Amino acid sequence: SRTDAIDVARYFLYNNPQYYFLKAHFLSSSTAVYIGCYDAFVHGSDRAEATNRVFDVIDQWIVSINDDEITAYDKLLSAHNLLCNELDYVNGDFDQSIYSAAVQKETVCAGYAEALSLMLNASGVSSTTVVSDSHAWNCVQLDDGIYYGVDSTWDDILGGHMLLAVGQSDITKYDKAVEHIAITPWTEWAPVMSDVSYSVSTASLSKPSNLRTYCGGASVRVRWDRVSDADQYEVQVDGSSKITTTTSSSVRLTNIPTGKDVTVYIRAKAVVNGVTIYSDWSSCVVHLGSSSSTKPAQTQPPVTTTQPAQTTTSESTVPGHTIYLDAPSMS
Repeated sequence: SRTDAIDVARYFLYNNPQYYFLKAHFLSSSTAVYIGCYDAFVHGSDRAEATNRVFDVIDQWIVSINDDEITAYDKLLSAHNLLCNELDYVNGDFDQSIYSAAVQKETVCAGYAEALSLMLNASGVSSTTVVSDSHAWNCVQLDDGIYYGVDSTWDDILGGHMLLAVGQSDITKYDKAVEHIAITPWTEWAPVMSDVSYSVSTASLSKPSNLRTYCGGASVRVRWDRVSDADQYEVQVDGSSKITTTTSSSVRLTNIPTGKDVTVYIRAKAVVNGVTIYSDWSSCVVHLGSSSSTKPAQTQPPVTTTQPAQTTTSESTVPGHTIYLDAPSMS
């Protein structure tokens, strides 16, 4: 039906932001829906230049949120923070397109939401843009397989992470009207959002990665990449019951036996809502006196591990068509 076709066009527009040159309004008749193109991108040569400008930025953003991030939550947090740092909330001619976000660095909620979805989906994290009568935000699938609400626009304005990975009950807590009440077709087609907010304690911390060892004299220095959300790290040497705790991403170990392989175990640690959670152990084998060497260890850590806690459209009529303007324009 005509109504179904309009719903498909609207859902398509907000969930395929790579087509930045398409307007967020269209023409429709009894037999077809016509999606408009911004005047600035009508000609192929102009569009080709704009495409390079848009995706030079988007590609860099995608690389940055996949630098050290492993979990879906890590990538979401990195993408959310990137947008809050890079963008300013400003109305403009292209503010319903990611062109405004990537090139102009000035946009409204549609630009924030579309840019977030584009980065996350390209990084293997399922995300959709959700629309109400006057606003747009995201629904993102995290490491527990459940979808949560994310509003990077309001977090940028409010300053913080108040609407990062929240449940249905929390996504509306700052609303004055129906800003976060989804409309058709999102009520039918968008993923179902969790009733409760996500907590880091419901997911495992990533384990330390890229372990490197530096041997010299009677000691060995072990370094690793920082783990997002970790407060501390625990380090244990094979054959010892002593656990060293550090806030740094490196540790210097002394009294290491020479002439034999020794396994060093490292795990991340965090306290969330009063609950201590741990990552899995990472490990490497060192041989004191040799040049810098690292190889995977096959044995299990000598101590018992603690598992992480489980946890509106306006319209005007022209002959034969109805013009749907900004369907809807999200601010």
